[in-house]
Amino acid sequence: MASSEQTTRIQKDKSITTTGDFPLFVTGTVFVSLNLILMLFVGFYWISPSFHQFLTGNPL
Repeated sequence: MASSEQTTRIQKDKSITTTGDFPLFVTGTVFVSLNLILMLFVGFYWISPSFHQFLTGNPL
């Protein structure tokens, strides 16, 4: 049978591990969003002559 000290220690451990989910979710969302923005930027830079000319001043 578990003592009350062990029970409170288990409850504290659970509360510590569950608080880390939200910052991890935010970090992952920011990382994926920045990667998608970078991929779109590079795609438009290579494919769209008007976007390329707008950025560099030279035609594609």
